[in-house]
Amino acid sequence: MPHLLRRHVMADGHGPDAAVAEFTMPPPEGSKGGRLGHLDALRGIAAFLVMVQHVLEIVANHPAAPGWYRAFAESWNLTYFSPGRAGVIAFFLISGFVVPFSLKQPCALRAFAISRFFRLYPAYWLSLFLSVTILPALGLIHFPARQVLANVTMLQFLLRQPDVIGAYWTLFIEMAFYGCCALWFLFGVLRSARFLAGMTIALLGLSLAAAFVRYHHPQAPLPVGYVSFLAAMHVGTLARLATLEGDALARRLLGPIVAIALVATIAISWLAYSQTPETDPWIANATGIFVGYALFFYCMIRKAFVSRFTLYLGGISYSFYLFHGLLLRLGRPIGFALPFWEGAAVILLFASLLSMLLATLVFEYVERPAVKISHRLMHGLRARAGGAAA
Repeated sequence: MPHLLRRHVMADGHGPDAAVAEFTMPPPEGSKGGRLGHLDALRGIAAFLVMVQHVLEIVANHPAAPGWYRAFAESWNLTYFSPGRAGVIAFFLISGFVVPFSLKQPCALRAFAISRFFRLYPAYWLSLFLSVTILPALGLIHFPARQVLANVTMLQFLLRQPDVIGAYWTLFIEMAFYGCCALWFLFGVLRSARFLAGMTIALLGLSLAAAFVRYHHPQAPLPVGYVSFLAAMHVGTLARLATLEGDALARRLLGPIVAIALVATIAISWLAYSQTPETDPWIANATGIFVGYALFFYCMIRKAFVSRFTLYLGGISYSFYLFHGLLLRLGRPIGFALPFWEGAAVILLFASLLSMLLATLVFEYVERPAVKISHRLMHGLRARAGGAAA
């Protein structure tokens, strides 16, 4: 992995001997001198948790899986705790903490659209292209043209088409949050602690209402989780105001809002999922969300989890998230043709090491160049705006 890691002293002096491994990529939006390196590390852990859940689920379906393993995977992964849900919540809280603060004058909205487009779409399109070409070519699955075209937009949820790769479902929530950020910026409330707290409560209330309907009509196609995840992203923004931005009102509101969110999580999970065994069991959903919140706030307060490996995994986490599902699909038939333990090892190899290798290549040759292009475009926008103002 040449040129991926370099030694770097963090601006706020955190980490062993005030030195951590930093990626040779632009710091996250809103980062000042690498102060958010610990959140990059948490991104890596979150991606790993999502991968662990998917591996446990697939290995449990191995034709030679022993009964004790299936019982373990079902009880641990599907009944009492969802590591994937914990990882996803951590991702959303980090996005809320980081993304809104990239909206800066001049040309804020245009620059924001450019940065988000080049951050998300190039690697996503490559993942989509490889999935819709390799998987059908191997006879593993066929994708209708309308499904593929809908997935190209990243708005397949709105277009009522299934995701080509299951992990894509979270990207629509990211896009929805970007739209919220743009709207709140236009109305001048993006950095209002009072507004963010109120919006969090409103979104949780909407999710709770949808969950109540789902409880009485289990097959109702309501986006219960989508709305509650959007609320979590607003909690992340409020946490940023309370910590890095030094907003006194945000500091007073953050604790009560987090408590409300966690209590609402229990109610929403029970109402939405206790009647539908084919979806996430409500206990696994609730405990996963609790762990995701705990990881985020522990990491934020203690600057925890920073190491060369977690920073490396955090840097490639987006591509790792996008591509590990494809590699799992490729590894599954190979693993299922082998005895259980050898097959499980092959599936884990595809999901972890091979996914990390592919994600590293995509990071170096797709993500980094795309980010550089977006920076050039944004610099040109701001330079022209500055010239016009002069």
